[in-house]
Amino acid sequence: MIKIRRLKQSDLKSLYKLGLEEWRGERWLTKKFLKQTMRPPGYDFVALDDKNIIGVILVEILDKPKNWIFYFVVEKKYRNKGVGNMLLKTVEKRCLKDSPLLFVDVGVDDKEGNKFYKNHGFKKQAKIKDWFGIGESGIIYSKKFNSK
Repeated sequence: MIKIRRLKQSDLKSLYKLGLEEWRGERWLTKKFLKQTMRPPGYDFVALDDKNIIGVILVEILDKPKNWIFYFVVEKKYRNKGVGNMLLKTVEKRCLKDSPLLFVDVGVDDKEGNKFYKNHGFKKQAKIKDWFGIGESGIIYSKKFNSK
């Protein structure tokens, strides 16, 4: 059974390992980057299957009302099984209570990522040339939450 819990500092090694499976060779992916992103304020959660971390979402509150997803990955064999949905919904509940905007950036060529965010109600805000480096354009998405 998949469970969601708050991130712990002791999870760093597992987060880094999971990220390497997805983004091996990317210069931005360092333990230092993860430590900085894990610092409050933010909403940081992991998905567990038994005791193994199979997914993670790190959301940083940059300035209210804006939150940014800086790190979101699910182990490949657990994709399309609701793990990403569970992590995102957990963050959305927090945003609904605390801060009404959630942003994320995705590579233009990341078909899976773009589809995921569109399917979850995110709206395209901008396409930015060289966002991830020279020749690597990105798309900024946002989602606004209305308090009830």
